[in-house]
Amino acid sequence: MDAYRSLIADTVREREKIENAIDALTVAIENSTNSRIELVEIRARLLEEENVLQSGFRRRYPSAEGASDLEKEVASERDLNAEFDFVVETNDWSGLTRLDAVERAVRILTTEKGFAKPAEIEALLVQHDRRSDTRDYIGASLAHLNKTHRVYSRARAEWVIGTRPTETPTA
Repeated sequence: MDAYRSLIADTVREREKIENAIDALTVAIENSTNSRIELVEIRARLLEEENVLQSGFRRRYPSAEGASDLEKEVASERDLNAEFDFVVETNDWSGLTRLDAVERAVRILTTEKGFAKPAEIEALLVQHDRRSDTRDYIGASLAHLNKTHRVYSRARAEWVIGTRPTETPTA
């Protein structure tokens, strides 16, 4: 009878060890999932920053041989982003400077419909709880972004991301 009780006690202790190990693994899986999401967010921010830096590099050194290689590398990074089953988009614009918020709004609107109007930019900023960004501030930001070759005016009150295309002289 003592051997039977001893066997039961040993079995209960082993079961508790296994249950504790399962609980520890469950916590580790949850932590790794959260870490993966954080890493994807960090990677997305770094890729966005890299794109800005490469754009500046191409503007400053248009004849550099490495520019096309950098563009290929960015394209391959975009392909890698497609493998993730979810898209990380930060909707918190409160930490952005006004200039960055206006540039992001122009980028979004340009992607959607090809250009951005100041009224649409203002509406998008209000939609992201940036009510203090008035049309005058938006105009000043657009002027600065235009001066630094980050956006250009395609037509009256139509803004586009990028540098103005070079016009070839007609013969």
